[in-house]
Amino acid sequence: DDFGCVWDTSTHVFSIWAPKPDLGPRREVCNDQSILLTAVDRHADYSFSYQWQPVEAYSQSVMTERGLEVGSENPYIVTVTNNSQPSIFNCIGSDTVVVHVLPKPLPNFDASTYPLEGCAPLFEQITNHSLYTDHYFWDFGDGTTSTSPDPSHTYQAGTYTLRYLVENDYGCRDSLVLKNGVQVFETPHAEYYWEPAFPTVTRPTITLQNRSVPDAPLRYFWEVQYDKDNPYSFETLRDKDPIYTWDFSDELEGGRYKLRLISVYDHIGNSGNAYHCADS
Repeated sequence: DDFGCVWDTSTHVFSIWAPKPDLGPRREVCNDQSILLTAVDRHADYSFSYQWQPVEAYSQSVMTERGLEVGSENPYIVTVTNNSQPSIFNCIGSDTVVVHVLPKPLPNFDASTYPLEGCAPLFEQITNHSLYTDHYFWDFGDGTTSTSPDPSHTYQAGTYTLRYLVENDYGCRDSLVLKNGVQVFETPHAEYYWEPAFPTVTRPTITLQNRSVPDAPLRYFWEVQYDKDNPYSFETLRDKDPIYTWDFSDELEGGRYKLRLISVYDHIGNSGNAYHCADS
């Protein structure tokens, strides 16, 4: 100063980083799913604390809620506090991101038979009733697939798992899986011959030789025409290899007589329903 006295002073200036959390742009989520939101700050080495709304959470990341109303816009707010220095500085920052809820596909269909059981070949025509769906994928369980919304399919004998996957243009997905849900039963193949090959009026007895497959406990119904002039005159035999004799004592004449074999394979489905698979 004017008297030649000299002095100095110093002070400490604290510079505290005010958090600037970034939750990113608007997000979209299928209504049956949740996504991870993370409050990102370029000064990650500071000691930050977090508080979220509308969910009650206090970590840097949070999962969004599931099952929110389709089409709704849901703001998620994070408030971040820098705890690196005494709380008197109150360095706080916040950010908001809006989460838009997309519709999840709802797979549903009807088949031409229910339950999915029957004799081979089993034909199924699918009628689709799915909602919020744009893309379809069917795995019939027998090595064949389809992308049609309403496919048809023919099953051979066996047990199959039917898988139905759906997706919409938003990328939301769902599926239906019918594990061992398709049960198709073997239908027999009826086949036979007779001996002698050319019976006569004087030798009117034949032995019917059954060659039906498979080798299983089948039921058999033989229909033998006994009056060639009456197309409805049939006698029914039930043995596997029956013997039949035409009675020409009643003025029957030689000629052509019809024979028919019906082979029946009985099954019980998982549903408890009975199926009588037959061939003739």
